[in-house]
Amino acid sequence: MITRFQRITIVGMVERTAVFVLPNIKLAEAIEGELAILAPSDDPRVEAFGQAHETFRIFLNRFTDAFGATIEPTVLLLRSNAPDAFFHIDALASFRDLISFAVISYSRALELTSPPDTTSFTATRSTSILGWLQTIVSA
Repeated sequence: MITRFQRITIVGMVERTAVFVLPNIKLAEAIEGELAILAPSDDPRVEAFGQAHETFRIFLNRFTDAFGATIEPTVLLLRSNAPDAFFHIDALASFRDLISFAVISYSRALELTSPPDTTSFTATRSTSILGWLQTIVSA
């Protein structure tokens, strides 16, 4: 089980905990579930968590591709009051896989029913998950 991190209260928002970083997923806007959110680095909830945890903010700013270009990773946030079962890697990977399946299926359906498009996303090899560690937050 993943240890819960220091909880932060953001006025007007539900308390969230940053749990994983997915560097190979780029989102324009957040994908939200009741308890979990995949959010881009510039999402206000991710930025608020970064302000509360400077080491986390530094961690997010260190991602680069093979050519040294900066990557803005996606962050998986959980509600701080989520049941303990949601803090297990299996549950979080299932949420990630469900989102991937939905995006790929939707893109494939669009490809079959629309004129040819070279920008559609119809396959994936992997979406890595990097854990955000309690020891880094506590440092």
